[in-house]
Amino acid sequence: ILRRYVTWLQGLLARLGKQSAVWQESFDTYGPGNHGYGAPGATRAINPELAAGTLVQFWTGGRGTWYDPSSGRPIKGTVADAVAAGHLALISDGWYLSETYEWEGGYVADPSTNKSCSYPRGAAPNCTCAME
Repeated sequence: ILRRYVTWLQGLLARLGKQSAVWQESFDTYGPGNHGYGAPGATRAINPELAAGTLVQFWTGGRGTWYDPSSGRPIKGTVADAVAAGHLALISDGWYLSETYEWEGGYVADPSTNKSCSYPRGAAPNCTCAME
């Protein structure tokens, strides 16, 4: 149902001369043939049904930091995936005010990397890179 709704809504917006924006799940979870993380052999799938130029907002894992430990394969789409598919990207993980992030974490977050960092209070950031 959600997949059909997103397709319908994007068509309506295009007819009105508007551009659509979607949460990352419309990009990396909902789409043809994708049954999401946890299905046997599945990690993520890029939804080819999104209109070209759609703005995809990544709220978690957008820097490529969510990996399946057993396979090392990504389980969330990334900003690079969205751009490669012809979309625009906005990344907001690390800046949610409702979370308990310290200001230092949001300040040093770099959306152009795939580093996964923790920011212990009073200590230096602890960063690892899944691709290294």
